[in-house]
This record gives sequence, C-alpha cells and structure tokens, in this order.
Amino acid sequence: RTLMPPLSPTLVCDETVHLRLLPDTRSALYIRDYSCLQRVNKLGLRGPDIDARKPAGTYRIAVLGDSFIMGKGVADDQTGAWLLEQALRRDGHRVEVLNGGVDSYAPILSLLQLRTHLVPLEPDLVMLNLDMSDLLQEQAYRHRARYDTDGRLDQLQLTHTQKARNWVNEHLYLSRLVVYY
Repeated sequence: RTLMPPLSPTLVCDETVHLRLLPDTRSALYIRDYSCLQRVNKLGLRGPDIDARKPAGTYRIAVLGDSFIMGKGVADDQTGAWLLEQALRRDGHRVEVLNGGVDSYAPILSLLQLRTHLVPLEPDLVMLNLDMSDLLQEQAYRHRARYDTDGRLDQLQLTHTQKARNWVNEHLYLSRLVVYY
C-alpha cells in the first residue's frame, strides 16, 4: 500500500471535460469498504487496451456515466461495461463495450466527453447511466458551461479554486497529501 492512494483511479485536469482518467495507468485502491485494482487503457477508458480504429464487423457501444459506470470499488472484470460485453459475446455478437464512466461525471460532462474523446472511436450506440445525484452535479456544472458562437456547448470554465487544486494535484505531492487527508 502507498502512503497516499490514488484518486479512483488517477484523474487529471482537462480543459474541456473538467477531469478525465489518466491514460495508461493502473491504480490500487485500498479503502475501508473495498480494495481493488483498476486499469485505464491508452485511450483513457477503464478496461483493457483496444484499437482506436473500430475492427470491421464489430458493433461498438459506448457506456457513459459516473462512478457507477466506471465501476468504482470493483475489479475491471466486474464493471457493468465488462459484464455487458461478455454477455453479448456469449450470445454470439461481435461487440466492444467502451467504459466511458468517470467518477463524479454529470450528463453535461458525458456530452463533452462524447464529442471530444469518444466520437473518433466510432461508437454505434451510446448509453448514458443517470442517477439522481447527477442532477445536482449537472446544475453546478451548467453554471460554468461555455458555448461557441453557434450556441453549442463547448467547454466548462474552471474556477480559480479548481485551477489551483489541479495544479497542486499535478505538481506538489506533500501539499496534495495535506489537502486530501
């Protein structure tokens, strides 16, 4: 165990989607209620590596949402996305299920994530998991939404506090330790 376990798994600041999973990482979470290993692939999605280019004849499903979809607290082979993919494959389908879940995401962040990071992966179907806590987070995130000249959602503006906290997370280990613990 490490002195300071990673955030579930490691999150990094992103100018468009606020926070995203750090690509190509593994995190070991040791919390009172559970412990597990979590892998984030090279594309920044929870689970094993996949090709960015969709294989011919494969149906690709992107599952979006918060920690429930990400699978916070369970092993990679116990997330809903993984279990869905395995069930569809047992039924004979050539399918890939992309786990786009990120801790604390609300629908507005999932929309930005879809547009910026997932559309290039050519999903055939997009599913969004929504729970009541997402609606409270959605309201808070919408206050920071910024739109392009056509009125289309473009990004979220980070507060000065968030910018400072993100800088601390990325550069100052001991300060991060104090802030979080």
